[in-house]
Amino acid sequence: MTDPRAVAAAVTTGVGYLLDHQDPDGAWTEWLLPPGSSPEWTTAFVALALSEVPPRTGPSLRRRLSAAAKWLLEHQRDDGGWGYNAAVETDADTTSTTILAIRAAGRDPPDTAFRRLALHQREDGGFATFIDGIPSSWTTSHPDVTPTCVCALLAGLANEDLVQRALPRVQRDRNPDGTWNSFWWDTHLYGTWVSMSLLRHAGLPVEAGERLWSERPSTALEIALLISCLCQAVPSERGRNAVEEWTAQLLSIQRDDGSWPSAPLLRVTNMDCYDPWDRAEAGPLFADPNRLFTTAAALRALTNTTGS
Repeated sequence: MTDPRAVAAAVTTGVGYLLDHQDPDGAWTEWLLPPGSSPEWTTAFVALALSEVPPRTGPSLRRRLSAAAKWLLEHQRDDGGWGYNAAVETDADTTSTTILAIRAAGRDPPDTAFRRLALHQREDGGFATFIDGIPSSWTTSHPDVTPTCVCALLAGLANEDLVQRALPRVQRDRNPDGTWNSFWWDTHLYGTWVSMSLLRHAGLPVEAGERLWSERPSTALEIALLISCLCQAVPSERGRNAVEEWTAQLLSIQRDDGSWPSAPLLRVTNMDCYDPWDRAEAGPLFADPNRLFTTAAALRALTNTTGS
């Protein structure tokens, strides 16, 4: 059995790595995509992951999360949302993650953020990442974005009709093998993780699909996502054994500086590709060079294993 002290030590050093890379103004900056780096999306994702870390890390972490929330609120756009960076239009993924990060820091997200997010819902109940610009695959419902949007709506003053239209969409998006697809990632584990997390949050139990039992991920991010998926499933002896196995693997590849190694998994999907999960080359792949995103995902996975 994995020593809980080893998990706690890994979490502590991982948190230290992320805090060492927080900007003085409270933001985190990551990625090197064609539009540049991302402070908005990265800050929201990292802050939300850190908010799930057990309180033993003390008031220093709470102050850092408060600073991140303050930075996000100060960078809300005139249309009510947030995006990848200032050069890119508002997107639903960043906006919903930001809403959740602000709420997790003990602040109230602006009502304008919820109103902006509602505009991204499509007729099929799902949410599109983008709604501005020329219609393309980027402006259709995305299985790895819709669940986070619904979680954000559930966290605030939401129109219940939006949620009731979206939940069936998430359930319909599930594949026969029990997983969900990812539009923006070269791994189905991201879409599966956010979908299972939503269903559990909504009080809808979900079994781990058969495909999850045969997963053999090789990258830190995929291992972390698999652990988080298994932790959302209905508890079972098989699940506990799998979580134990992959937790040990995740601990074994943590770097000496507290971070986890990154790999090119984020996909900038071609705008004319509507089913990237079925295509060999659907768009260029990118890794997080500072390892902030991967490390945040690893910390969330380890936190899930402790039941915190």
